[in-house]
Amino acid sequence: MKYQTERTIMKKTFIKYKIITACILFILTLPIFSITTADELPPPIQASMNFEETLWRRSSVRNFTSESVSIEDLSTILWAAYGVRDDGQRTVKPINGSYATSVYILMEDSVYRYQSENHSLTFFKNGDYRFIAQYDSPIVLGLA
Repeated sequence: MKYQTERTIMKKTFIKYKIITACILFILTLPIFSITTADELPPPIQASMNFEETLWRRSSVRNFTSESVSIEDLSTILWAAYGVRDDGQRTVKPINGSYATSVYILMEDSVYRYQSENHSLTFFKNGDYRFIAQYDSPIVLGLA
């Protein structure tokens, strides 16, 4: 019975991560500001909506506008996806006791890696790798 309970918990956790990943991939398929250096991101914006409401209001969009994502919005999205809270804990639970995921932001000119420990972006690679996404969008968030 204990094995079944642990298995159920792991399955629910995995499904939760898949939902979060899908939401993040959707949100970050928008144009973004230009990053010239790897600097600390601004503090995340306090959300006025709970997670359940966010999921219920989510919708799919396949026609992208030229409206850019602000640095504040990107900061908030990245922090919620994989950041470190004020109490030192992560915003997500570890899988098998490990935080082995890396978050990459793929833009037109280069790829950046999110550093959750100090809430910053660091340059990773030159080039446009957005073609690996399903849709042609100005920016893509990748998890590895």
